[in-house]
Amino acid sequence: KTKENEWQEAKNKIFTWFADEFYIYFQDGCNDFNDWHKTICDEFLNRFKPILNEYGYDAEKSLKYGKAQKIVNMIVFIFIRIS
Repeated sequence: KTKENEWQEAKNKIFTWFADEFYIYFQDGCNDFNDWHKTICDEFLNRFKPILNEYGYDAEKSLKYGKAQKIVNMIVFIFIRIS
C-alpha cells in the first residue's frame, strides 16, 4: 500500500464511523442533542487528530474543537434537510 492509500483508508474509516453515529442518533429519535453533539465532537477529534499527525499535519494547529462543531453542525443540517 502507498502512503496515499493508507491515508484514504484511515479517513474512510473515520467518516464511516461518523456516518454510523449520525444514523444511529437520528434513528433513535434525536434525544439529548447537546450531550450527543459534545460526545461526537470530542470523539471526532480523538479519532482524527492522531491520523492527521501521523500523515504530517499539525493536528493541534489545524483541527480545533470549533472545526469539529462546524462539521457536525453541517451534517446535522443536511440530515434535517433530507428528512
